[in-house]
Amino acid sequence: MNNTDKSGVILKFWNEIEQDRSFQENDRLEQNDNESSDKYAQRVLEVIILKFPTNKYAKSLFKRLKMDGVFKVTDDETNPNGIEIIYNNEYIPYRLDLIEHSPFGFSLGNGSSSARQLSLAILATASTDSYAKKYYNDFQPFLLNILNNPKDLLGKKQEISYIQIQQWIIKKKREDMKNIVKYVCNELNITQKALSEEIGVSEGTVNRWSAKPEDVPLQTQKTLKILLENAQLKENQNKLLTAISLLDEVKNTQNISL
Repeated sequence: MNNTDKSGVILKFWNEIEQDRSFQENDRLEQNDNESSDKYAQRVLEVIILKFPTNKYAKSLFKRLKMDGVFKVTDDETNPNGIEIIYNNEYIPYRLDLIEHSPFGFSLGNGSSSARQLSLAILATASTDSYAKKYYNDFQPFLLNILNNPKDLLGKKQEISYIQIQQWIIKKKREDMKNIVKYVCNELNITQKALSEEIGVSEGTVNRWSAKPEDVPLQTQKTLKILLENAQLKENQNKLLTAISLLDEVKNTQNISL
């Protein structure tokens, strides 16, 4: 599903949610001037995830977008103290290629290397590799709190849904965006000095904005958000080029075998 189709699906279901009795007037969203339909739809999706996750139309939307998955804990047959995670009927990989904390797998032990590996692997599955590498340590307490305290005490179901993880990601993003300078530097993996050079202001000004984020001018905030969007577009383009290259390799291999 391309972005345009996805946006159309989101807005279609949003229209249904707006007609629901539980919908309040202050929940209504208006598309901003110069805001594309894709950006507006993404903003709508965040609101649905945070405010209406149990709405029947939201559940249908999540299913349509393949966001209705659940990460389930199961025993590790080779390690009596370890666990495995099943998502969409498959065991998720350890993701040692990203960071190697525990080559022996996962566990739910607070502070353990295997719990850090668990946090990294689940977050990478539910988001992106780059995001997981940056934030898996922050994600770990939230994850373990849910998995170590299952709501279904009789069945002892240890699981976390894809939507619960997206809720955490959205809330963290909104909290981090309160200090947009630090957030942009972290996301782009650059120093405040490098950021000052990028946007054409002094390093001292950027340092002041970092210390007092409420002083960042509105126009500068928009510029910083554009920097983030451009970085994301570049990352997506690189992924597309990599995928095309892999497809070409497969085709060439098939031609040689023939």
